[in-house]
Amino acid sequence: VGGCSTVKGREVLQQYRKLTREINYLLARREELTGKMAVVSAFNARESQRNDDISIKAQQAQLDEYAQLGLEIDRRLAKNAKIKKSILKALYDVTDIDQFTVLEMVYIKGMTAEETADALHIGKATVYRWIKKGIQKFSEVYRE
Repeated sequence: VGGCSTVKGREVLQQYRKLTREINYLLARREELTGKMAVVSAFNARESQRNDDISIKAQQAQLDEYAQLGLEIDRRLAKNAKIKKSILKALYDVTDIDQFTVLEMVYIKGMTAEETADALHIGKATVYRWIKKGIQKFSEVYRE
């Protein structure tokens, strides 16, 4: 049973970077929700002193909605982290250190081949050769 095609292998590595961006977005949303929940909780505490049950019920409904959003964010974070981990593990397991480093710089960090070559003090042709070999190895074993 084979892995994926080299085109699919490239797409998977590009997906890693997209997952990183989505995780950062979700973490920011989670932080925003936490702040909103703190505000609503403070409002509830104030309204409970006034015995305003209608306001408290409305705010509790808002808290419940925020909690559900938080659970969905947590679920997506866990799923994305799991996918990222499997991609990185497969990449690390099948490539040599040079190929891994170049693929990490290009596909995970988003550097150009020229930037990668300059950073590693190697030629651009070497970068492309290591990318090609690394993608081939990765594509042979990676399964989603």
